[in-house]
Amino acid sequence: MTQIIEMEEVPAALLKVAQQEAEDVSTVDAIVFGAFMEITAGCLGTYAPELKTIYIDMGNALHEKALYNTGMMFIPNVWYAILWALGHEVEHARQLEVEPKLIEFNKLPQEYEDAAMQAGEDLILEWSEAHNVPPLNELGWIGKQLIVMLNAMYTTHPDIADETDYLAAGAAAPLSAVLAHHEFTERGKRFLIEDIDVGKIGVKVGNERFLTANEFLGL
Repeated sequence: MTQIIEMEEVPAALLKVAQQEAEDVSTVDAIVFGAFMEITAGCLGTYAPELKTIYIDMGNALHEKALYNTGMMFIPNVWYAILWALGHEVEHARQLEVEPKLIEFNKLPQEYEDAAMQAGEDLILEWSEAHNVPPLNELGWIGKQLIVMLNAMYTTHPDIADETDYLAAGAAAPLSAVLAHHEFTERGKRFLIEDIDVGKIGVKVGNERFLTANEFLGL
């Protein structure tokens, strides 16, 4: 079994995914979860092949806004950034398992990086199909940091501060933000609104319409 090292408290849901992802990978002996680690150099994660160790940086994920900048709410943006990093680094380990000579490369050819990027995307899409983002009180260290950040944002970003209410209903991306960052025809926009209103897709909380994480990630 892969050793899990918690330098900070890791969410139970994340521990489960980590064990599942690495259980059959001979090139992973340990996964280290920490925050603002020197070895990750500002990145979400890294794989040290000589040590057969994956490092996932939950601290750096707090500053990740890739999904947020395309319409996802901030909290799920952070959660899925961590999951994506895990899938990405496990794929690099799998690549080494199949092709041991890759350890000789200082920088992997782009095709291997592309495959790792895709593996991260596949993991978050698959996970989101059957799960919602855990509530903040189940997110361990990252949840505590998010609570502090949300409290600080309340006056300047009330939409972010109210996210916890929407997350409980399974919401992940406000339809208004999705439409602002993605191109849809007027007909497509009407279909989205109508489908959410009748409960075919998405979530409606009060008068606010949302896509679920799986729907958003599948755009």
